[in-house]
Amino acid sequence: MRVIFIVLLVFVVSCSKTTKYPDYFTTVSGYMNSYVKTVLKDNSKLADSFFKKAEKQLLLADDNCNLARIYIKRFFVEEEFNQNSLFYLEKASVFANLSDCDEEKKIIDGLLMLKLDTEIVNKFYNYYFNYLKSGNENNLLTFLKKDEVPDYVKSKVFRMLAEDNFMKSLEKSEYYINQAYQIDSFNSYSIYLLKDLNIMYKICEKKGEVCDNLEKRKTMLQEVIKK
Repeated sequence: MRVIFIVLLVFVVSCSKTTKYPDYFTTVSGYMNSYVKTVLKDNSKLADSFFKKAEKQLLLADDNCNLARIYIKRFFVEEEFNQNSLFYLEKASVFANLSDCDEEKKIIDGLLMLKLDTEIVNKFYNYYFNYLKSGNENNLLTFLKKDEVPDYVKSKVFRMLAEDNFMKSLEKSEYYINQAYQIDSFNSYSIYLLKDLNIMYKICEKKGEVCDNLEKRKTMLQEVIKK
């Protein structure tokens, strides 16, 4: 399955036209931020507890559209390293179908490559789906420059671009993976760092360079993650 990258930058009241956000949004947002930080630092048990707390808040509010969104976000965060991550899209679909969650349904269809809808309200989805159709990186890269874009989102998009350019331009591929690596190293996102090092090693090999140190770094990080 083609890796798809989506982002939940803010909680949108998808089922209502009101512009005032409920109080529980702040609580849910805090739990989800903690979930992201802990799961990417290889603490899946603690991360799951944060996610369940966020889910409970939304269940108590009968907020099915944002329940769909947090499961979409969980898929986004984990799909590179969790073989069972499609389960989260299935859960997202269940919640999206319980209420009038048209935006979430379109996102899920895009993730499953059923339909790439470029009329989605969130600009990121427009940019990303347009990138899938045209291969034009410009709008996507412009989006990454926005201050509100979380680091883990930037990391994943840069890593995707590194992979996509691997056969076309090693120079661009190396640039993008270095961007991802800097972000992940700064944040101690060890799970993503291992992905970065794997791509850096592939680039090093393709360039015909000596890659012993990269291999040692990969091995050391992998051993720590396994403990």
